[in-house]
Amino acid sequence: MRKPRQKGREMNQHIITKVNRGEMIFQAVIIKEMFLTVLKEAKKKYKFRLKHFCIMGNHVHLLLRPFCGEDISRVMQWINGTFAIRYNRSQGIKGHVWSDRFINKIIEDSSYFNHAFDYISQNPVKAGLAREAIEYLYGGLYFLIRNINDLLDPGGFLS
Repeated sequence: MRKPRQKGREMNQHIITKVNRGEMIFQAVIIKEMFLTVLKEAKKKYKFRLKHFCIMGNHVHLLLRPFCGEDISRVMQWINGTFAIRYNRSQGIKGHVWSDRFINKIIEDSSYFNHAFDYISQNPVKAGLAREAIEYLYGGLYFLIRNINDLLDPGGFLS
């Protein structure tokens, strides 16, 4: 029996969604761009702030905060489902894209928020994809440093 989903309306959450069988589907730039497009569309459809993200080879990290009345499970179901349909169509395949349901961790204080933000930032550095986190094109720091605001909602723990 699986553990119940952590619920935290209007609370920051660190979300991890993993690709089925650990396949490295995000190595292609076009696939990473596809995921970013889905995120942008989700922001128009649902009410949440995206504070940070990082698209790795076989998983994605999101740091987000749903607004009052928004269900994180519905948001992630739409993001993962929409991406899976588009990915499968683009590759001419059928089947599961994601390995299991997404993982979410409620962030209850600013200390854990800062830890999660740093962890997400350093993921591509630890994986050898960039020398510095700000260089990684598919991480939130790259967007924040360059003031690209069509995806991220800058702000700290409380905003």
